[in-house]
Amino acid sequence: MRTITHEPRVIAGIALMIAATIIGALFMQRATQRTTVWRLSHSLTAGTVIGSSDVHLSEVSIDGGGYAGAGTAVVGRALKHDIGAGELLPVAALTAHSPKLDEVSVPVAKLHAPPDLRRGQRVDVWWSSKTSSTNLVSTARVLHAVRVLGVATSDVGGGQGMVLAVPPAQVRALVLALRSGEIDLARVDR
Repeated sequence: MRTITHEPRVIAGIALMIAATIIGALFMQRATQRTTVWRLSHSLTAGTVIGSSDVHLSEVSIDGGGYAGAGTAVVGRALKHDIGAGELLPVAALTAHSPKLDEVSVPVAKLHAPPDLRRGQRVDVWWSSKTSSTNLVSTARVLHAVRVLGVATSDVGGGQGMVLAVPPAQVRALVLALRSGEIDLARVDR
């Protein structure tokens, strides 16, 4: 009579259970391994040069492949496309250079720009002027989707100073609009 330990089905069953346990343990070990990668502190748009306050290191349970790890220098590099707040920073989204843009300071009167406008967001620049003889108002969009590089709020008068990244060919039109009427900024991304 055969003993239960020599039954081929029992031996095969025990071998399958041992294999499943080992494979499960390997999957669990891999799932608990953490890697440190760069994560965005807030949304940034394409062309933004990353500053130290724009990113922070975060430990995540992923392979890390494709994402900028702790050893990757990201500050001072520009983004190829928009990335949202809290998203991991893909290596493929980084570029060494941003396109040539001029930095133009734009004074904006109180209530003529969103109060929570911040660096990295994009705005349309609108110009308006009233003719003194007819009291007709003319308005035109001067720039579309330009990036905000900096925001300064004034305690005197409550206005804001914006620094915008403007293509060199459009600087003249912006300066002319600044000198000949009022400027409003409209956020084009959220």
